[in-house]
Amino acid sequence: GSLFDPARIRLLDREGRRLPAQFMATAFWRDDSIKWCRCDVTLPVLAGAREELVVEFGTEVPADAGAGLLDLSADADALTVVTGPLKAVLDKRRFRGLGTVWVDPTGTGRFDDTTLRFSADRAGVVLLDDKGTAFTSAGTPPRRLTVEMNGPSVAIVKVEGDYADASGHPTMSYIARLTFRAGSSRVDLAWTHVNTCTQTEFTDITSLALAGVVPAASNGDVFAPGAAAGAIEAIPSPVRLLQTYERTCTANGASAGGPSGRAPGVARMRNPAGGVALVLHEFWEHWPKALALEGDSLRIEWLPELPGPDFGRGLPHYLMVPFVEGKYRLKWGMSFTETVTLVGTF
Repeated sequence: GSLFDPARIRLLDREGRRLPAQFMATAFWRDDSIKWCRCDVTLPVLAGAREELVVEFGTEVPADAGAGLLDLSADADALTVVTGPLKAVLDKRRFRGLGTVWVDPTGTGRFDDTTLRFSADRAGVVLLDDKGTAFTSAGTPPRRLTVEMNGPSVAIVKVEGDYADASGHPTMSYIARLTFRAGSSRVDLAWTHVNTCTQTEFTDITSLALAGVVPAASNGDVFAPGAAAGAIEAIPSPVRLLQTYERTCTANGASAGGPSGRAPGVARMRNPAGGVALVLHEFWEHWPKALALEGDSLRIEWLPELPGPDFGRGLPHYLMVPFVEGKYRLKWGMSFTETVTLVGTF
C-alpha cells in the first residue's frame, strides 16, 4: 500500500540531482499497489566503473513532469521518432524493419541528406520460401502499429504483420519491436518470426534477411576474433561473414574467427556524415548467421541460405531438427526472435 503511481518515483545521483528516468509498474499487490517496477535510465558510465544511485518514492515525491528529448509523431503514411540526435521514419503502409534513419551529431535537428545514415531496402525483411519465392514485410501493410511505451526516456513501437509476395498473398507473420532512447543515436530492432502457416504441420524456408544502404559509404568492416587470445580483427568490405556452426566462421569462404571460431556479429560502415555501427546479437550462439557488406550495401542474414542439402548431417539429433535438405524446417506455431542494434557514429 505504499505506492500506487509510478510517477511518484524518482531516481537521484549521488549528489541528489534528479535523473531523467522512466518507470513502469510490472507487478502489483492485492490492493493494486506497486510490487515491482521497471526503471529505464541512460547513464554515461565508463567500462568497469560503478555508479551509486538513489531511488525515492512515496506520495511526497513530486510527480515527474515527463519532459524529455523523445518526440513521436504520426500521419497516415508514417510514424516518426526523434530522440534528439536520431530521427527514424517507419513506413506504416510498407513496413521495412529499421526504416530510414538520420543522425545529427550536433543535436540541432538537422535531418537531411547530409545526416542520412541508413535506409532499409524497399522490400524490408525478405523471406524466401523453399521454392525461392520472395515474401516481404513491405508486401502488404502491417495489421497493427502500436506505441507500447512513450515516456521521457524510452519509446517502444510494436509492429505486427505478414510477409507477402508480389501479388499480395501472405505467408507467415512477424512481430517487430523498435526501442528508442532519449538523447541516443541507437535503435534496437527485435524481430520475431512466427510460423502462422497451418495448412501443413511443417513449412520449409530458404532464408530470412534484411538489407539496406548507408548512403555514400566509402568503406566498412566486419569484426572477428584474431589469432591471438582476446584479439579482434577487422575484415574490410566487400565481405560476407558467415557463422556456420558454433565454432566455425568464414569470411568470403575462408576460415575466420581465430581459435574460438566465434564472431561477435559487429559491423561498421563509414560515410561523410560519420557512418553506422551494427550489432547482430547472439551471432555465434544462434548459428547460422551472416553479415555482408559491399559498396554502400549492408545485409543482415538472420537465416542465411544454407550451403547445401547435407548441412547439419553431422550434428547431434537434437540440433539437426531444423535443417532438412538444405532448408530451415519450422513447425506450425513455432517462433523465434533476433535482435539488431544500429548506432549512428560520429
